[in-house]
Amino acid sequence: MRNTVVKQGPFVFLKDVLVMEGVALALLFLASFVKNYELLYREWNLNQYLRYDIFILLASSLFQLVYLVILFVNWYFSYFEIGAKEIIKQSGIFFRRKKSISLSDVVAIETYQSPFDRRIRHATIIIEHRDGRVTKIRNVPNFEDQVRIIQRAVENLSEHQLAPDIQMLLKQGQRIDLEFK
Repeated sequence: MRNTVVKQGPFVFLKDVLVMEGVALALLFLASFVKNYELLYREWNLNQYLRYDIFILLASSLFQLVYLVILFVNWYFSYFEIGAKEIIKQSGIFFRRKKSISLSDVVAIETYQSPFDRRIRHATIIIEHRDGRVTKIRNVPNFEDQVRIIQRAVENLSEHQLAPDIQMLLKQGQRIDLEFK
């Protein structure tokens, strides 16, 4: 089985942008109580080069541009890779992180769709594990295909676990827990 890459839809990126806008607004508002922006502007001697209103416009635009690029690159390089025995979640921009999720202990695969998800034909894939853990792959386009791929991988894995290698058993021979008839 070839590995299949599942990428979260762009609405995950949009949600992150909206959350970051709120956080940035709160941080900049709180920072204005600590230090007056106009005083910083004058201390850095920027008044020789730029008007204050242009400085504020450039500073806020640069701040937004930087965090939008970071959020986009993070979204772009984050994905799930479905293999024959595991799902690997890869994320991170500079420090790549890999998290392996074994398919051998999967007990259920479900999908969840909000009303908005139904409109855009996306869903969240929820994978329940034997030990109670839950893995969610959010905002997945073509989710029906991805669910089928995961189910096939789980079924293939469980079939191989139930049917032991007969050649290996014959080589080992009879023992207390195995008798040939």
